[in-house]
Amino acid sequence: MEEALVRHLEENFGMYMLVGLSLLVGTVVGAGAVLVMGQGQELKLIAYVDNLLSQIATAIPAPGSLLYQATWQGLKEIGFLYFLGLTVIGAPFVLVTIFSKGFILGFTVAFLVQEKALAGVILALVSVLPPNLLRLPALFWSGILSLSFSLGLWKGRASGSSFARQLIAYSLAMVALAIMSTLGGLVEAYLIPPVIRVVLNL
Repeated sequence: MEEALVRHLEENFGMYMLVGLSLLVGTVVGAGAVLVMGQGQELKLIAYVDNLLSQIATAIPAPGSLLYQATWQGLKEIGFLYFLGLTVIGAPFVLVTIFSKGFILGFTVAFLVQEKALAGVILALVSVLPPNLLRLPALFWSGILSLSFSLGLWKGRASGSSFARQLIAYSLAMVALAIMSTLGGLVEAYLIPPVIRVVLNL
């Protein structure tokens, strides 16, 4: 088992680097975008965030709606990467998708910290971090699998029964990662709002 894992890491080290760098660069660029944002955009975002926090502090969303949103978010993210993996030209779009996720994450955290100072740091820790402990690994591994499968199609590595086996394994792995991402969405939907309400009332 250990030897197989080491061999897998050695064979796919380039893909891990590409996906990891795409996520890292996206996060840095997203954080940097906060610094160059126009004043008008900044004021609109501040008003939006304040309104959102106010709604969270006072409203009690319907459980069914929260469940739908959490489930759909997880399926949408992983499902899109799954689709890209099935296309020969999907590899660069996988990296763009990972970069975009990093950008959103970096921008969100940087904006909260810049506008809310210590309160922003606390909000980022309690609202952004917990769900992404599940979502980010799921997205990272989905990116690796999607990139690997897409490049395999491009190089023509599999055909016939071999392709069928690889497709089934790829599909099952992506389903497992979609469930993992959905669990992150459930954390965001059910755990985060009451925690944010506690933080806002401090």
